[in-house]
Amino acid sequence: MTTPEAPFEQPWHAQLFALTVALNDAGHFTWSEWAATFGPRVKHTEADAYWDIWSEALVALLEDRGLVGADDVRALMAR
Repeated sequence: MTTPEAPFEQPWHAQLFALTVALNDAGHFTWSEWAATFGPRVKHTEADAYWDIWSEALVALLEDRGLVGADDVRALMAR
């Protein structure tokens, strides 16, 4: 359960959020592009899968941009 003092349930949730913000800040995608990728995925999911969907959307966006490949993603997921 999240609270205002602890908005992320797991450390990786905060890390994933920070990574997304940093990639946006670096100009790899716009928030509009992020919303177009994430929005449809999260619209029909359960609340407990929110961060998994966030992760999937980020990977899809980065793959579409050629910033990561399937091997890169598998290596990160293994960690």
